[in-house]
Amino acid sequence: MEQGTDEWHMARLGKATGSNFGKIMTGGKTRETYLHELVCQRLTQNRGPDLKGAALDWGHDYEPSARLAYSLLQMDKGIEHSIVQEDGFVCHPDHEQIGCSVDGLIHDDGIIEIKCPYTSKNHYRTLVGGKVPKEYVWQVYGNLWVTQRKWCDFVSFDPRFNSSMQVAVVRVEAEDDVISDMAKRVIEFVADVDEKEREIRERFSK
Repeated sequence: MEQGTDEWHMARLGKATGSNFGKIMTGGKTRETYLHELVCQRLTQNRGPDLKGAALDWGHDYEPSARLAYSLLQMDKGIEHSIVQEDGFVCHPDHEQIGCSVDGLIHDDGIIEIKCPYTSKNHYRTLVGGKVPKEYVWQVYGNLWVTQRKWCDFVSFDPRFNSSMQVAVVRVEAEDDVISDMAKRVIEFVADVDEKEREIRERFSK
């Protein structure tokens, strides 16, 4: 099941997904809006219109190059990583309404999360700062939680830089305290989605 296909979109329908965990953690109106979005998906069994744009196309087009560049970088360091592209949407083993899509699995313990920024300054800040951009932090921790893996290499790739600067890798270790707090809030969020769905179905079934 390739990411971005209709089958992949349907597998994610109405579920809390890793790329949106940041909305849950932000709280307030952002959390509320995402909650109603998921309820709507469940009620209609429709994901809504596809989001298109140059930035999305850029990321999709260059992800294979980013994965290869990361693999070659590990080989240059003498590290033998066997990367297996995840075949679809992965649900949490204990929570079927929570899941994520992982860009690659590394042996038994690791994963990778690939970003190909449309704007070069966004790659630059990861390259120079050596940190995961804040907008992706919860996605990384969420993917670690869902997959039950120990670490994630966040990979930023930009082919417009020279070869020595095209790949920036930030290793993120699973932190039990951080993940535990996030998990609690995501599970509570899904319970709220379930409750809102039940409330609406009951209200309009009479």
